[in-house]
Amino acid sequence: MGREEVDPFGEQELRSSLKTEQLGKTIYLYPSLESTNLLAKQLAEKGEKHGALVISETQTKGQGRLGRSWHSPPGGLWFSLILRPDFSKLMPQHLTFIAGLAVVQACSKIIHSVSLRWPNDLYVENKKLGGILTESRAKGDRFEYFIMGIGLNVNLAENQLPEELKPLATSLYILKKEQISRAALLGDILLHWEKILNHYPHHGFAPIVNSWKKHADFLGAFVKVDTPAGIIKGTAVDLSPSGALMIQDQSGLIHEISCGDVRLLSIVRTPHS
Repeated sequence: MGREEVDPFGEQELRSSLKTEQLGKTIYLYPSLESTNLLAKQLAEKGEKHGALVISETQTKGQGRLGRSWHSPPGGLWFSLILRPDFSKLMPQHLTFIAGLAVVQACSKIIHSVSLRWPNDLYVENKKLGGILTESRAKGDRFEYFIMGIGLNVNLAENQLPEELKPLATSLYILKKEQISRAALLGDILLHWEKILNHYPHHGFAPIVNSWKKHADFLGAFVKVDTPAGIIKGTAVDLSPSGALMIQDQSGLIHEISCGDVRLLSIVRTPHS
């Protein structure tokens, strides 16, 4: 399947699509970067303000979780946000959930079957659509800033995916079979993001976890989780109030996992809360 010319994605298109009050008001737009997260960190260290947005048409050294590389050809949404929320209880894992919820809410208007995979990925029909990388800097017990990196396969054609990724990844273009306005999609993501972030100080993290679970494709399924302590297999039964993954192994023991990668082993699901 081929792909038409990449959709217009300049600063004019971006600014006309932004309906936010803070997020994206400062834009750094590049044709190519090593990594948007890397530049965002450099800008944050120099004092760049809350909501600044770094975007690149391509990344030569795109970053995923756990030091993995992220394939970032033309046609995707590769961007990072600098966040300096003025409330102290916000944790990095909370921001990962907020970002995931914002992205899935925006993408679900284009493809209804977009789902969330704990802790930071977006999937469609068991193929990865996007991911989130959360980085932060703390001073004492207070975070100075957060860097939120998003990689989203928007207008990527199948021939842009390396052979080893074709069975594992997809894009909105492959699924929809038409070009998506990346500027409009990014504007929608940031609007959802800002609304959720603004609700957080008043309502806390619990409503975010509950909303996130409604988009989770793995709850009730038999999964394998690769954790720092080893591999755990069992049924993904729920998320804790803090966002930890609750796995029930075959002996009935519940494991509460705060860090790991989830892989579905069976799509047969049992009811979950």
